[in-house]
Amino acid sequence: MNDYKTISCEAHSLLELAIMRNNKITVKINGMKSTIWPKDLWTESGAEYLSFVDENNNHKTQRADKIILFFNE
Repeated sequence: MNDYKTISCEAHSLLELAIMRNNKITVKINGMKSTIWPKDLWTESGAEYLSFVDENNNHKTQRADKIILFFNE
């Protein structure tokens, strides 16, 4: 995956912790700020992916480097 940018250790840790605790987090995906519940984080073809449930109870998957996390909310 040529354009993949590795996510920071801090972001990876936040996602893993939210998954383990079933915590919601605030993110921006495709320019839209929302609350999600992360469910799984994995590596595939050299990139990390996150599956999550959004505010409308939709199950989605997004490449992790395309998600902006808000750490101080």
